[in-house]
Amino acid sequence: MMKDVNVDRLRSAIDIVRHIQKTVPLSASNHGYLMGKCPWSRDGRIIVSHELKSFTCPETGEFGDVLDFERKLHGLSFKQALKRLAFAYGTAISPSWKSRKLKSGRVRPKGKVTYAK
Repeated sequence: MMKDVNVDRLRSAIDIVRHIQKTVPLSASNHGYLMGKCPWSRDGRIIVSHELKSFTCPETGEFGDVLDFERKLHGLSFKQALKRLAFAYGTAISPSWKSRKLKSGRVRPKGKVTYAK
């Protein structure tokens, strides 16, 4: 059975090193980080921090957490990456992340909407 989680819990539940190693072979460096070939650059190196739960590529400027990696690697929107990771790791997205589309097809605005005069 899948459990309901929010985005922060999903981010913290996924081991970024294991997730990135599914795509990029990583090896330990002298500074406690893991390094591998950057998927966005021919000559760049990706640096992964298990402690910070983040990655960076100094050459391309790509950086972020496990959701950002999934999004950038597969060209997904934030919501698509969130759904993909939730499915892959056996969790469900909380109801607050359901689509904001109305029956009419219009999108519900977030928060208060104000118009300039």
